[in-house]
Amino acid sequence: MLLSLIVGALAGWGARVWEPKITDALAGVLGEAFLGRAADRAALSLFAVMLLGALLLWLLDVEASAFVLLLGAALGYFQEQIRARLVGRDG
Repeated sequence: MLLSLIVGALAGWGARVWEPKITDALAGVLGEAFLGRAADRAALSLFAVMLLGALLLWLLDVEASAFVLLLGAALGYFQEQIRARLVGRDG
């Protein structure tokens, strides 16, 4: 379960960091018109890395929970906002 949380957090963090590269790759496969707005690109990027994370957990034969993977992804994706809130900055 801890590994699922860690993989999810890395996927959420990676979705923001690698979003331009992921969306460029998806645009090459699906077409630029399919990607649409910036929010759609961010959602597809998060979906792609979460899918890779789930595939990794499956290959490692880990008893993974979808909820824990999603929770980790949310924590990783919004980690900057969460950290800013915890230290008192509303950034």
